[in-house]
Amino acid sequence: MTPVRVAVIGVGQPFHHLPALAGIEEAALAGLCDINEARLREAGRTYGVSALFTEYRAMLDAVKPDAVYVLTSVARTVEVASECLDRGFACFIEKPPGITVADTRGLADIARRRGVAAMAGFNRRFHPLVTAARSVMAGHGRPSSVIAEWWKPLLMDDMGRTFPPTVLNNLVSVTTIHSVDTLRFLGGEVDEILGVTGRWYSPYLDAVHAMLRFRGGGVGVLLSDYHTTKVERLQLHGRGVLIDLHGTGTPYREGRVFASGRWTPLTPAAGDRTDPDGFFDEDRHFIRCLAEGRPFGPDGADLDDAVQTMALADAIMTAARQGWEERSPARVEGSL
Repeated sequence: MTPVRVAVIGVGQPFHHLPALAGIEEAALAGLCDINEARLREAGRTYGVSALFTEYRAMLDAVKPDAVYVLTSVARTVEVASECLDRGFACFIEKPPGITVADTRGLADIARRRGVAAMAGFNRRFHPLVTAARSVMAGHGRPSSVIAEWWKPLLMDDMGRTFPPTVLNNLVSVTTIHSVDTLRFLGGEVDEILGVTGRWYSPYLDAVHAMLRFRGGGVGVLLSDYHTTKVERLQLHGRGVLIDLHGTGTPYREGRVFASGRWTPLTPAAGDRTDPDGFFDEDRHFIRCLAEGRPFGPDGADLDDAVQTMALADAIMTAARQGWEERSPARVEGSL
């Protein structure tokens, strides 16, 4: 099979997708682009790529890749991805594919009009512990509850110094979107949402919490806060089983299963992945689907699927902003 020639816009640091792409036989790194020249040169040296550019249009003209990885800052994702799609390049677009659901829908419309394949980077779908948890849960039926926790000190660390207000006002769709997508991926589509939020330490929304009713049965819970340490946790509850994943400072690093009256470690299946966060499996899925002309779903998210996840994030925010209003379905009168 002829390798898929990949151009990368925004190499990032630490490098996430580059080591994965370098380790996939079906892929070949054809060009790298980044506005930071020192970071760009380091990536070129590390991964043996000589075609280096600081302007992405020049790279696309010169390299003419089979596929483009759009790994830019969230503020530039729509601009760059729109041009790549409109020029007919298959795209991997890092999450979120736009700050709003309207942004993502616009990208999906371009991809559909141009007949271009595109996948959104919701990499928790490919995290080895999530994959292992799905395998265990498959033996117990649908989960009755899925609880996703996302604690990250973005507002405590930033407070507007780095990110513009449009990002800080949309943190559910910008960063917590990983947990939102995981809830939808594991629990299914959502029919009802009850949410709450508030501002305690900043002019921005500090925390967003929601309870979801899944269309196919079961309940989802989202807990998120932007003024505490970085912790990511996922729990799945089912008939006779509880699965718990957690990580501090990183995505999930430990997993355990409670069944038959005892806890046992959750161990990912052995594989040739090169990272603990699922980038290798995610990138290999994208490359293989592209090479074989297969759809990205249901494990991967094409842009139409990504629209649904972004729409859920938007609905959670709408419900959360209404959560403390008089129309709230339940209020506590008096004191206990």
